[in-house]
Amino acid sequence: MSNTTRDKFLSLVKQLTSIELGFVANDIAPTSGKIIKKLNDDESIVLKSFECTSYQRAQKRLQLTQAREQQNLESIFALAAEYVSSGINIDKLELDWLVRYTELACKVYSANLQELWAKILAVELTHIGSFSQRTLKLLAELSAKEAMLFQRAANLVCKIGNDKTDKLLTGIYKRPSIIDWFGSNPRLHFNLNKLGLNYAHILTLVELGMLQSQEIESATIKSKDSVSLSYLNDKVDLQVGSKDIVFCYYKFTQAGNELLKLVSSKRNDMFFEQLNEDFYSVCKINRNPSVKA
Repeated sequence: MSNTTRDKFLSLVKQLTSIELGFVANDIAPTSGKIIKKLNDDESIVLKSFECTSYQRAQKRLQLTQAREQQNLESIFALAAEYVSSGINIDKLELDWLVRYTELACKVYSANLQELWAKILAVELTHIGSFSQRTLKLLAELSAKEAMLFQRAANLVCKIGNDKTDKLLTGIYKRPSIIDWFGSNPRLHFNLNKLGLNYAHILTLVELGMLQSQEIESATIKSKDSVSLSYLNDKVDLQVGSKDIVFCYYKFTQAGNELLKLVSSKRNDMFFEQLNEDFYSVCKINRNPSVKA
């Protein structure tokens, strides 16, 4: 380990735990610390400030942790103040929920995740019961990378027909008839990988508890039936030209739906165009012009 690397490591340990370590050659009697680990024949690690007891050092570490957690809360509540509307219901806010929220929020260090936690508080103050404690726990265990993955899924959320439930569409196919069993009737999978969300990512969202574990098939759509496809602010009315069409999708869990309230979905024009083309190729759809939902 180079001297530069060592310095960075020792600095990291001190910042995280307040523990001060040092390196000393074995042939030199340490004057500024107590040897706690012999690394090899030439060198050992010493603990500085060894005049303090282990209890005192632990108290110093706890104080450092508490100070950081306090800073986290201060940042989150300051951010929440920007989102709070005039119609807040502080008197109806459950104390158990608020205590649990505070316990979890204080351990959020990422700036992006702190903003999510701030939005949660602001929404909950306006609409009591919007977020369960289970969702809070899920969010507390969410990494910044996993949060970004959820954002990608949120950017691809659609609604079909009169069902207002958010769905992550994965494919479409024509249910085979007796004659079709003797030929090929492949299911068309939407190329979500091209849009930054592959199958492994979907499994991760399932494991995190944001998507339901089983892919779902829609009710069969008959020939000449009309169905609408909604994507963000756009809706396209479609008239199915083939019979027995089925859509495949994943539904969001309760926690996933609650977290969708926090995310500002970003329109992906490529995705919307791809959906239109794929629907047309399988369903022989008669497409009407896009209208605002």
